[in-house]
Amino acid sequence: MLQMYKVFINDKPLFFAQKKQQLDAVEKVEFYKYESSAEFYSKISRLQKNMLICLISNRPKESIKDFFKEYCFITAAGGVVQNNTNQLLFIYRNNVWDLPKGKIEKNEDEKTAAVREVEEECGLKGPIITNDLISTYHTYERNGQLYLKKTYWFVMSYAKEHSLVPQIEEGITKVKWVNTKKLKSYIENSYGTIKSVIAEFLIKN
Repeated sequence: MLQMYKVFINDKPLFFAQKKQQLDAVEKVEFYKYESSAEFYSKISRLQKNMLICLISNRPKESIKDFFKEYCFITAAGGVVQNNTNQLLFIYRNNVWDLPKGKIEKNEDEKTAAVREVEEECGLKGPIITNDLISTYHTYERNGQLYLKKTYWFVMSYAKEHSLVPQIEEGITKVKWVNTKKLKSYIENSYGTIKSVIAEFLIKN
């Protein structure tokens, strides 16, 4: 099976793929053969302003490691939580609608971390993982350090009647169940990674 990965840089996707045909459904993509990080690193931010970029490589996963070798790699986990009326759980943090997620702690597996983060950020107790969903990659900078974050996403169900409590100390000011018919207005004010997660959820559910 052909490999393809998408890494969000400044909220725009950079694709790593084996074949051009893997992006046939995506418009306005410029393709480059990946040779080394030195060749592309300084160009990507400039190129991304005007178009989508795909770097072609026989081993996309290894190319990602090479391209982002100067970044600190961290892992996180989160959930797309659905209640009995098919509403989805969103949080509002830093003036953007988001999904509950957070860093995986030492000696913690992805699923345990995802459930813990949903509970902590939203005040829920005992959401149940029903399926794996997708993994996303994005970059950010903090205190002069560049980071590449991989987030493992899971579909969760929540059948209880429970008050939602935002984790204020993490900058979360609202937690809300959102009707799927009203998703558009929420994801328009969200991150590219979150749009990808929701799109994948809607395809599979």
